Amino acid sequence: TYGTAIPTAAPLNEFMTLSMVRLYNSPDTRRYLRQDVSIESLMAPLLDVHYKHSAEGADGNTQQAKNEKIAHTNAAQMSVLTLFRTWPGLLYMCRPSDNNPLQALIDVLPYPEEYLQFSVLNVIFSIFHLKVPIETDDFGEALATCSPSEFQEEWQLDQGWMVEEGRALLKRQTNGRVNLMDQYHAVVLQSFLSHCVLERLVEVALSKSAEVSTMATILMGELLHMANIVLPVDIACTTHCLPTLVAAATDFSSDEERRNRANSVVNNLDYLHQRKKEPHPPNSLYLEMLLQVCQAHQADTEKRKVVRMPEWTPQDLDDAQLTSAVRDTVVSSEKDYSTWNWHAIGSLFRLPNLSIKRLEDQHPKFMKRLVNFFSPAHNIFSQISASQENFRKYSAVGLQFISCMLAGCTNLSDEPPKCLVELVSEITQSISYVVRFSESARAVLSTGSITTSLARDYFLFIGKISTTAAGVQLLEKSNVFRDFLEMCELDEREDLQRLLISSLDYSRDGHCRIILAKLLTNSSQPMRLYATSHLRILLRAKVPFFHTWCMELLVGQLFDPSSAVTTEALDVLDEACEDEASLHTLVTLHPPLLHLGQKGRALLTRFLVINSGLKYLRQMNFIQEEIGRWAQAENKEYVKLVEYRVTQSLTSFKLQPEGQYTRRGNNDKHLAESRELLVPIHFYGQLAQQREGFELLLKSGNIDHYVALLQSATAYTTEDQLLELKAAIWALCHIGIALWGLSVVVDTGSLARIIEIVETSPTCTLRGTCILALSLIAQTCQGCDALALFGFESVRHSSDAKWPVTAIVAASSASPSSLSATTLHYSRLSSDMLDGGAGSTSESGDEGLMPLSAESPVVSMPGRSIKRSVSNTDSRSSVGLNLALSGFSAVPTDDADAFSPDDPDTGSTSGVGTGSTGSRVQSLRSFNSSLSVLSTSLHADNLQFARTRTQPPSMASGKIVLRRRPSNPLVAARRGSLPNVSALPGLFLGVCLPTDSDRLFKLEVEKFSGSLADSSQDPVGLRFDAFHNSAQCVQCIHNPSQDAEVYEAVQAELDLSIEKGPQDKSCYKSKDTSKEEEEIDVTHFDGMLQVRRNFISSISKLSGAVGSRNNQSQIMSMKEKYKFLCKDLCVYSQVADLLEYYHFRVHVRRFIQHLFDEADFASIFRKSPRPELSELLMSTPSE
Repeated sequence: TYGTAIPTAAPLNEFMTLSMVRLYNSPDTRRYLRQDVSIESLMAPLLDVHYKHSAEGADGNTQQAKNEKIAHTNAAQMSVLTLFRTWPGLLYMCRPSDNNPLQALIDVLPYPEEYLQFSVLNVIFSIFHLKVPIETDDFGEALATCSPSEFQEEWQLDQGWMVEEGRALLKRQTNGRVNLMDQYHAVVLQSFLSHCVLERLVEVALSKSAEVSTMATILMGELLHMANIVLPVDIACTTHCLPTLVAAATDFSSDEERRNRANSVVNNLDYLHQRKKEPHPPNSLYLEMLLQVCQAHQADTEKRKVVRMPEWTPQDLDDAQLTSAVRDTVVSSEKDYSTWNWHAIGSLFRLPNLSIKRLEDQHPKFMKRLVNFFSPAHNIFSQISASQENFRKYSAVGLQFISCMLAGCTNLSDEPPKCLVELVSEITQSISYVVRFSESARAVLSTGSITTSLARDYFLFIGKISTTAAGVQLLEKSNVFRDFLEMCELDEREDLQRLLISSLDYSRDGHCRIILAKLLTNSSQPMRLYATSHLRILLRAKVPFFHTWCMELLVGQLFDPSSAVTTEALDVLDEACEDEASLHTLVTLHPPLLHLGQKGRALLTRFLVINSGLKYLRQMNFIQEEIGRWAQAENKEYVKLVEYRVTQSLTSFKLQPEGQYTRRGNNDKHLAESRELLVPIHFYGQLAQQREGFELLLKSGNIDHYVALLQSATAYTTEDQLLELKAAIWALCHIGIALWGLSVVVDTGSLARIIEIVETSPTCTLRGTCILALSLIAQTCQGCDALALFGFESVRHSSDAKWPVTAIVAASSASPSSLSATTLHYSRLSSDMLDGGAGSTSESGDEGLMPLSAESPVVSMPGRSIKRSVSNTDSRSSVGLNLALSGFSAVPTDDADAFSPDDPDTGSTSGVGTGSTGSRVQSLRSFNSSLSVLSTSLHADNLQFARTRTQPPSMASGKIVLRRRPSNPLVAARRGSLPNVSALPGLFLGVCLPTDSDRLFKLEVEKFSGSLADSSQDPVGLRFDAFHNSAQCVQCIHNPSQDAEVYEAVQAELDLSIEKGPQDKSCYKSKDTSKEEEEIDVTHFDGMLQVRRNFISSISKLSGAVGSRNNQSQIMSMKEKYKFLCKDLCVYSQVADLLEYYHFRVHVRRFIQHLFDEADFASIFRKSPRPELSELLMSTPSE
């Protein structure tokens, strides 16, 4: 039925919801949805505790009733999730109104119905792309299932292996590229927090159900951590205050059980916070070893750069202590390895300054048994089943054993221990055997053993040995590298090749890199694809000197005959270009990329951000060609690309290479892919980074075109018009990343126009485009300050700063009313950005980007205190620009408050303010705990700051009116007033939000006009006041007749169906008339007409759930008493009109159709006066 979820087909609910969202997106179709009714019906199973899908459903607490309730709840979850993952649905759910759907959803959480609580919690987890924990009362177990390090099916050897694990756990280097999902999560999170979701979660966490409490606590911690990352400090300053939880944990006068639960929640939040501080540990030992090697090399590099004090060296163990440690392992006393204390063995080999030679001399039995255990010849270690527990128990100890043996070989002249030489020799023999007899089932490294046992970890041991120079020398003597080169040619043993490429150390030039290059040119396409993907893992792990040797290998993969390998190489190269050294190396290689289509051109576009790349592309005549292509079609294609990727991240469907859509599983891989959505590279944004490139862009006139298009945009209704407008928005925002581009975007009023569209556009998707595009402006400090003028706060830390420190500029001690003005200015200065310094001026006003003179207008806002978020990784200086860059001048409306350049309170006579009156004390406040449970009193300064915030100038308050300068910034830019340096790259996360979230969600909704059932007029009185409408009657169209003939036919039917007599009451008591006891005489035409009206009225009342059964009984009584009613096709035609304009449930429609089973529908064609129409309707299509 309309507006109701399908319980047995939850996947279809996504399509149904998207159809309704499509109607809500445009103002032309939005009126066909009933406000507060149509879409809310999808949420009914979640919001109504006593929800029942139909009267025919099961009653009571039977298993069937529970199954139906679960099915309806799952269907509603899919519908609600789809609403939040579309811009129209998000605007509908978060709209400011008394019947706010989001508030209703959050208010369901405290209801004492566990199935509803679990359902709503699952929805919130999915909205923020968080992994849903299992339902358990053990917090540690539930938290472990949420960890990205938990083993996944894609990490098996025969599937993605270490490549998939590395993509899931290792963070991509973004170098300032905006993750659009951060902006989306920030918008949604701000709405949830404004609707008190944390307080509701505290109530759920304090409930008696341990399973629900555990899930609510994890969700609360995840939301607090996300708020610390993606929300601006001005918006999230009071997010971490949980007064209800603190009060419950410290209230000793209340129930002791409740207080204990509150303290448990506090401890669990603290434990989750400690887990967030640590990086995600690798699941496999292969990835763990790779990270250890790369980190060790980085640590050695840092040691060479910094002079360090001598480290404390622990004393060696005496013989008694060593004997006691060996005795604790139980190796010498027990032959069965399962009884050994493996934890004690690992602790023994981790002891500092432990000599293997000393162990061989003093404890030979211990060493012999341990070497025999790992030896392939004894088939002990190689026969143990491969499981996660065994990996960490046996293989990890084997790596520690080898590390301890290699620790004594600091020089190449040192002789390795005999036990290590023996172990390497036996492993080499096993590898040589499997190379020569690859299909032998008896081999230690056979296909079956590699899949099911720990024999695969012999490659891990070889890789560990290759991490030292002495180990490489030992491997060279054993000729194992020769066997590895032969193994690269075994097409049938891809499992061995994967193990080989995943275990070797590539930090130094030599045999390992040769083997990798050989695998990249393997005859097997899957192996070449895996080897190419492995280069991405080396990039993310920061393998030493990646740009010097891996870039050449990736360029070579561009010529691979397989399109999958070529595409993967392009993606890895694109990710590598985030590193400046790799980008310079790629430019020097001059790779041919134009033959690779759109992705190849996008990679060439990356060259524009450096001088050498810009010169190279100008020599190719690439820039002029691309300017024409983007002006003609590529800007629109860019919009489609962004919307396609956003759709891929927010829906559960994925486009396959064959062109078909398949549903994704709700697995960790999908969540990881959805959480990262980097904004695609835009040609204008890359070209604007260099002065020379920006001048070319200005000369093309494309910026003028998009500025004019944006300013003249009014009511765009067609898809082509919206597409062109979105293209203009994306293009201008990408240009605004550069400082000179930001000057043009702000001075032309484009930024103000985009924010106006965000707040007033009737098209929801256009608002969403603007919200995402504004995140590009928020990447730079100057862009954040420009957005602040319009009441938008931005995140002022980079994506790499996990615990940002916020610099708070305290307001003056004087009251806001006593301050004449507080001048806003950019706080970051750079003497090399503007000729003559930031404060230099020019008489003509054309030599600098924005001349700072006494005549330059300054936007001043009284009582304003500014917060800045400073990342500890951000040490570069930036541009000192006055807010005159925005092109606005502040004109007070009251002469008494007029701003004067000579006003001593401003502290400046040149128009560049230095601050408000009084001393401005700068302090640092560290929000290093994202899970703080402090009370709101500790954030009184933040609350006071929020209360004293002034209305943004864009809102035209009574104090400040913005006046635009008459100069044209585009003309000024063409006069050569650009700095001689490249624009600053984006440093910040790229998230901006209005301080009042309602500004994003205010949407005018027209009066509903989709159904007469919801009209203010009475549909029964309006449409069925006459006997019938012959122009719409299914019988009268084919059999036109006069009313007299109809009356005679009906009268004849009455004579047959009603017995006349004094005892017969040939009447019907109408309940629709004003007189309750008035009788209707159906022997006359007027009485017959009244009966029909009552019958139609009773049919219309079936659309409501109240009194449906009574109306059905009344209709059946009328049918039995007056048989002509359900045989008359004129009545059926009127009932069909009701079915079209009213909303009936399926079982009600079925009941209505059964009423007319005895009607003679064939008479329509038998009595038709137009035989040609009858023949046409009853003939076959071929006739």
